[in-house]
Amino acid sequence: YEIRLSLVGSEMCIRDRQVFRARVAGKGIHIYVFVDDFLIIGADQAKTVEGMETLEALFNELGLQWAAHKRRGPARAIEFLGFLLVNEQGGRKVIAMSEGRHGKMIDLVTRWLSRRPSDEMESWGGEEVAEPKELASLLGLLVFCSSAVPNGRTHMQGMLRQFARLEVDWARGSVRWPGGEWGKVPLTRAFWRDLVWWKGALESNPSVPMERVSACLLYTSPSPRD
Repeated sequence: YEIRLSLVGSEMCIRDRQVFRARVAGKGIHIYVFVDDFLIIGADQAKTVEGMETLEALFNELGLQWAAHKRRGPARAIEFLGFLLVNEQGGRKVIAMSEGRHGKMIDLVTRWLSRRPSDEMESWGGEEVAEPKELASLLGLLVFCSSAVPNGRTHMQGMLRQFARLEVDWARGSVRWPGGEWGKVPLTRAFWRDLVWWKGALESNPSVPMERVSACLLYTSPSPRD
C-alpha cells in the first residue's frame, strides 16, 4: 500500500508513521516509508486490508486528500520506488528492479562505458575525466539499485574511491588534490573495472531474495491530489 503526501512536510510524514505503527502494533502489519511514499505489508490479505484501511482512516482524520485511482493492491507483486516486489504463494519471493528502471540503468552504464579510454590511450597516459556532479549522480543511482543486485555494493569500491582524498567544490563543479589546481575527477582503471562488472550484472536481470517475509501481500495507495 503506497501513498504520497504532497500537502505537508517531512515532519508530518514521520508523525503519521509513528501513529500508524502504534495503531497496528503486534498485528503483523508493517509500514515502510521513503520521503513521502508509503508501503504497507501484511502477513496475509486480511492484515493487508486492515493496514490499508487504518492508514486511509488516519489520513482522513488529518484531512489529507488522495486520489482513489492511484490505489494498488492487495497484491503479491507490486512496484515501489522503481523496485518490483514479488511474493508468489509457493513461488518466488524476490526484489528486482522494475522494467523501466532496469532499462534506464543499462542505458546509463552503457553510455558511461562508451567514454572508456582504449588500452592504447591508457598506455600513453590518457584518461577520461568526469564532472563531480555527474559522477555523484551515477554512484548514487548504483548504490540505490544495489539493493536488488547481488554483490552490487562490493563491486562499487573502485568507483567510490574516485573521490578519495580529493577536495570537492560542488558549486563550481571541480575537484583538486590538496593545494593543487581545480579540475575534473580522473576516472581510474578500478572505476572501469567495476562499471564493466555492473554492465554484466544488469544484463543478467538480477534479483535478491525477499528475506523474513512469509505469505505477505502488498498494497500501494493513491497519491494525494494527483
